[in-house]
Amino acid sequence: MKLNSNVRIYLILFFFVILGYVFMIVPDLFLPPPSEGELSMKFSFIFQFSVLTLILITNFVTAYKFKLKKELTEFWSIKKISHFPIGILVGVSVMSVPIIFGILSGKAAWSDLKFVYDLSGLEPIAIIFTLIITLWEELWYRGIFLNYAKRYLSIIQISLFMGLLFMISYSLYSKGNFLMVSPNFLLLGILFILMYFYFKTNWLTYGMMLGINIATASSPFENDWLIGRFGLLSALLWGILLLWIIKKYDGNLNKKPLLDVS
Repeated sequence: MKLNSNVRIYLILFFFVILGYVFMIVPDLFLPPPSEGELSMKFSFIFQFSVLTLILITNFVTAYKFKLKKELTEFWSIKKISHFPIGILVGVSVMSVPIIFGILSGKAAWSDLKFVYDLSGLEPIAIIFTLIITLWEELWYRGIFLNYAKRYLSIIQISLFMGLLFMISYSLYSKGNFLMVSPNFLLLGILFILMYFYFKTNWLTYGMMLGINIATASSPFENDWLIGRFGLLSALLWGILLLWIIKKYDGNLNKKPLLDVS
């Protein structure tokens, strides 16, 4: 009984991750093909907003279906928005360390860096675009369905499984050296879930994701195993943060789920 129940929950978690990929495909089927210039930006904005809308609807339906209204209200509460800037600071700080080392070592100059999300001009459309992309990325992997899974699985079970899915998804998407970048994404995937449940909010991890996106840059040393943007140095920093949050749980990571079926 326990095995069957756990497998069912793992399959539900896997389903929601796959659903995110489906949502990224669906808008592309109905929206007109992008062109150059302003029309291309408009297409991209509509596309990203469509994905976010689908993911939001899925979260609301999930909350209704599995009676998670209380959890949805708590984890999405605007009262916890103070976690958001802290998350941004953490994400930017960690991602900036390899960049600083790269510049100080003479492997690149500041002018050689090309940030993935260019916010240098502080144009409203660029800021909104980045916020939307990061939000649907956040709710894709840390949606309210995690709270349903917590009824049957321990936090460590959820974090390890979702961390593995996060690693596979983002390591392949990054198009970098899989062996080099995968430790970062595994640590991040686990860390984000532990942060999500410990602080009981999406605001912190949303901020961290935004900070990572803001500080992610292409550079001459981006594929360096040590100081590349997802090299060993950044993995070490994420690992330190992971050890910190594990300590904060004070041995309760493997606490029996709310609906233990053993």
